[in-house]
Amino acid sequence: MADLAVSIIADALRVTPGSGVSFVVEVRNLGSVVDRYSCEIVGLDPAWWTVSPAALELFPERDTAPDGRSRPDAPPTTGKFNVTIRPPRSPEARAGDWPIGAKVQSEHDPADRAVEETVVTILPFGQLEADLMPSMVGGRLSASTILSVRNAGNRPESFETEGNDKAKFLKFEFEPPKVALPAGEDLPVKLRVRPIKAILLGSPVTRTFTVDVRGDGPDTPPASLSGTLSQRSIIPQSTPKVLGALLLFAMAAIALWGLFFKPQIDKAINDAVAPVASEVAAIKSNLPPPSTAPPPTDTPEPSVSTSTGPTTAPASVPIVTPAPGASFSPQVFAASIGAPNGNDARTFNVPTGFTFSLTDIFLNNTGGDGGVVILTKGNQTLFQWNASDFRTLDDHFVTGLRVTATEDMGIQWRCQPSPLATAGQPACTMSVLLSGTLTKATK
Repeated sequence: MADLAVSIIADALRVTPGSGVSFVVEVRNLGSVVDRYSCEIVGLDPAWWTVSPAALELFPERDTAPDGRSRPDAPPTTGKFNVTIRPPRSPEARAGDWPIGAKVQSEHDPADRAVEETVVTILPFGQLEADLMPSMVGGRLSASTILSVRNAGNRPESFETEGNDKAKFLKFEFEPPKVALPAGEDLPVKLRVRPIKAILLGSPVTRTFTVDVRGDGPDTPPASLSGTLSQRSIIPQSTPKVLGALLLFAMAAIALWGLFFKPQIDKAINDAVAPVASEVAAIKSNLPPPSTAPPPTDTPEPSVSTSTGPTTAPASVPIVTPAPGASFSPQVFAASIGAPNGNDARTFNVPTGFTFSLTDIFLNNTGGDGGVVILTKGNQTLFQWNASDFRTLDDHFVTGLRVTATEDMGIQWRCQPSPLATAGQPACTMSVLLSGTLTKATK
């Protein structure tokens, strides 16, 4: 049995976090020696309570009068500790009943101790903390930010969010729109701000807004946060400047093309055509003269017919028939076609009794004009080219394309003059050269 008695002198203990409540712990020395006692409160954080005095020195209750009462000159045998409890205004001081104990211990005999229990009621309070991270956002059609909500009270509570702007130019979307949080917990809420009207082109517009957070507790003060939206145009403000710079660059490139690059390309084309033309001239010079050929009794005079186009028909190309005893001879058909914004055509006649084998096609479009060029054999289209795709076209066939006297060959061109043609240069002029061999038709 302990040699001391402990009692708590207090009414119902109720305290609001941030304030304090006090009570008295009375100690009586029931032992036989003078003893020193200390008091502490168990069940609470030591930072929440204070006890004074720090210690009590009490005499035993043996010096009493014959009638059992203490003598007036007797030393004290009973003492009191004053205890004050101050819970912090934070979520750690949870609302509700807290069982506590006042433990009094002897310094003379540490095993001699006693604990008196009671209950302290911590009253609830509401408090919230909120923040926008970041508070300044920007976008064209919408912008997002994070609303951080924390229950800084000591009880569970639900919170609702709402966005407002005085001009009513914005819409607000919260995810989730309502949150329920235990005491001391926090939750990030995603906020998306959308302008009602978009800006197609122009300078950014700054729009301010507020976000209100309210708890369902009657004593919880609401929180109001300010934010800013920088609404940018759908088409970036720098786009017209970039387009203008690109347009100037394109115009400069076209000018450089006409002044420097095109003449060089034309010269390179002419240089490439010159060897072919020399080769054709050499072939013609090495052919036997017409007087050595057999009398053309059944061979009609070859000709190069022209269409009704506006250009002048070129001179006829002579037909070189095989020499006596020879079965074939080289043959070249050459002409110049072209009519600005018109259709021009040539027909190359194959003599009766002969077959022409086409092995080479050479087209020279020096001016870079456009339009469709078509090579035909009788009523059949052999090839079709887009003149704007080439300056010089040179096709060679290992196996010649056979053309009989009843089919003939034709070439036509509906020219579209080039917009990049330089002044003084002839428009819509194309050189045509078809070469191969002329062979006597077998019966």
